[in-house]
Amino acid sequence: MIRKVDRESPNTDLFLDQAVLERTWIYISVAGAGFALNVLIKFMIWFRIGADVFKTYYIVELTQVVFLMAFIMAVYNKMLIIKSQIYAEKGTEIWGRLFKNG
Repeated sequence: MIRKVDRESPNTDLFLDQAVLERTWIYISVAGAGFALNVLIKFMIWFRIGADVFKTYYIVELTQVVFLMAFIMAVYNKMLIIKSQIYAEKGTEIWGRLFKNG
């Protein structure tokens, strides 16, 4: 899918940056793993498999924190991309007006 997109277009350069894509996928993968681990631990508690250990060390709550932090970082990463793209477009408008009037 990425190969079919025109990489020379100014609107796609930030979204197709390989480092940004990899960082976002890492955050999403960690969030998914945290969610899956949380569900697995709750399932084990429901069947009373090691329930004392999980409740004593707050492992369920820790997996929820891992999920939330990774998800927030993924959203923040995408927000920075969109914000920088908006500022880049507005910056070119401002410079265009300056050179047009100047």
